[in-house]
Amino acid sequence: MAAIVWTKYGDGEDVWGRRRCAFWTMTLSSTTYTAGGMVVSGSTFGLKAVLGMWHVANVTLPSSTTSYVFYYNSTTGGVQLFVSNTSSALVETSGSITAAATFLVMSVSD
Repeated sequence: MAAIVWTKYGDGEDVWGRRRCAFWTMTLSSTTYTAGGMVVSGSTFGLKAVLGMWHVANVTLPSSTTSYVFYYNSTTGGVQLFVSNTSSALVETSGSITAAATFLVMSVSD
């Protein structure tokens, strides 16, 4: 299993009210995806805790002919990846994934 790499945009950090936020790109390189997603926490981003994450852009997708949706599940703390199946429903993906996506990560007040 290859590593999941998080890279912060150099000029993408800001403060909204009392909330710190920054843009981060998650890169999966032949990473084995497990059901429930890739778990993240505040320490992943140098924050007290993650308030929320919003998928804002795809950098690289596993396929140009399939729809992919990245989703932060605040209940489990996992970043999940869904793909459209043959009946156009979204299902959680499985297997080895090579992809990259950018997220806005927001912290609780620090």
